[in-house]
Amino acid sequence: MTDYQKIFVERQENRDTRSLNLAEELRSALRLQKLKSLRLLSLYEISGLSPDEISSGAPGLLFEPNNDVARKELPHLLDDENLLARELLPGLFDQRADSAGRGLQLIYPEHRITVRRSDIFIICGSLSSADLVKIKKWLINPVESREKDLSRSFSGEELPEPGKVPVLTGFCQLDSEGLKLLRRDNGLALSVEDLEFIRSWFFGNEKRDPTLAEIKALDTYWSDHCRHTTFETELSSI
Repeated sequence: MTDYQKIFVERQENRDTRSLNLAEELRSALRLQKLKSLRLLSLYEISGLSPDEISSGAPGLLFEPNNDVARKELPHLLDDENLLARELLPGLFDQRADSAGRGLQLIYPEHRITVRRSDIFIICGSLSSADLVKIKKWLINPVESREKDLSRSFSGEELPEPGKVPVLTGFCQLDSEGLKLLRRDNGLALSVEDLEFIRSWFFGNEKRDPTLAEIKALDTYWSDHCRHTTFETELSSI
């Protein structure tokens, strides 16, 4: 049994609305009328199982036999096709990979199984190098993902040790202009008024400067995206 196995999963051509929509999004947003088509594949890398075990357990977990095409190798690229691979940054949670791994673990409880998933884009068209750079910037958000090196196995990759959480020294003494700069430099969704309230709280109640992690937690918790689920829940400690 090798260290890991690969499965490339692609939606059948007449059912692949996601690829069609993404191609149209790129044409419209980036003005790439020379983009002919785009194919989207999911790459699953599985360690801990033999090829026969994966062939038996993968249908229904990694792909839908009636809707998807599963391969062990990438499709052959044509002259006007370019390949781009994207993966989540180490340590970020992937729901699809986690679900696939849990399902395989139920079938083969005696094995220690790891599943990693990434996206493969096959971009077709008479595109320039500048066009491909624009597409890469559109598809890869450096906050959560990175370009994947398909020649390198994930097997044995270690997650980076978390660094020391920085304290925002001097936060409680910042004026409105200082808070504006803090907001800009850290990409915060919090308004200056929010930060003024937080500053008053830490100055009067905590009597210390907050850590960046605390500010980021409040930035997420108070966002419109989370507010509709958290409502008026009280954060008693972070």
